[in-house]
Amino acid sequence: MKIIPPIHPMFKTLSLLLFSIVLLGACSETQEIIYDPASVTLTILNDSSKAQAAAEVRMYDDIDAYMNSKNNGIYEGYAAKASTDTSGKVSFKELNTDKEYYFLVEYRDRARYVDLNNYEQTFKFTKGLSQGSNTFAQIQLKQAKSVIGFFIPAGMEANLPVKLYLDDDTVGIDMTSVANGAVTQPNQAGVLNFKFSAGLTKWHAKSPKGCYWGGEINVGTTESFAPISLNACYAGSVNFYVDAANKDNLPIKITLDNADVLGNINKYTDTTPACFDYYSVSAARDTGTYTYTAESLKNSCVWQGKVKITQGGCQTILLPKCN
Repeated sequence: MKIIPPIHPMFKTLSLLLFSIVLLGACSETQEIIYDPASVTLTILNDSSKAQAAAEVRMYDDIDAYMNSKNNGIYEGYAAKASTDTSGKVSFKELNTDKEYYFLVEYRDRARYVDLNNYEQTFKFTKGLSQGSNTFAQIQLKQAKSVIGFFIPAGMEANLPVKLYLDDDTVGIDMTSVANGAVTQPNQAGVLNFKFSAGLTKWHAKSPKGCYWGGEINVGTTESFAPISLNACYAGSVNFYVDAANKDNLPIKITLDNADVLGNINKYTDTTPACFDYYSVSAARDTGTYTYTAESLKNSCVWQGKVKITQGGCQTILLPKCN
């Protein structure tokens, strides 16, 4: 390997050795940098090879946590997280030269309705470089392959236009037309298609006529298409969450009226989340009073009570500490 003389006493630029290998269970490209830097500066490029600002970069120092996130879309186990600047760059410093580091990158392009990521590549830094050096490298993103098609069926025209919100989105995407007939493929008229990265995505939608929809999507890692119909007009929402007092009781399953399973609370938060937030379990339902049951899937903790859903409201419930 050729070592380029440093132009600054505190930094060295290393040439990169890139090669492809076949990983067990899937064919993918691995880019491996032979030496482990004390710091690293990455430039993230989008699928058009342009610098991507506001991309989220997660760094892992544990191979099992990295593979769990990559293969199952699990958003945990990372050692550090940062976002790229306007030039597409992000830096991680004070790295341990005895460890290997893996990087996952994601960016949600709401203008094009597509998630970009590097899930098809394994990008890592291996051991060996002395402290005080900095390495520069690039990561190229590709479009996600799993397509979710949101649509409003014929007969619901009176609710148009509808605003669709994904995860923590506060702007929304306009849905202005209905889809006629059964939706079986993404190129049908009236279907708003979004390519999602693997993992859990929360969504909700609002109509100026007072209708609410919402739910969560657990997207897989393979290429697929799944339609979601906004076919029922609900009047309000309910929102369940836990704080650190119940972190050891997670996950917690939420059910309304003994049969309507809303999903599992998998994370805790010490701030009150909005409806359909990443940390909560939410649902849009008709107005009325419902009985809820929250059941820990880890131990014998059970919570029960009643919640009243009101027109246009978001009723938020913090589950108390289970003793």
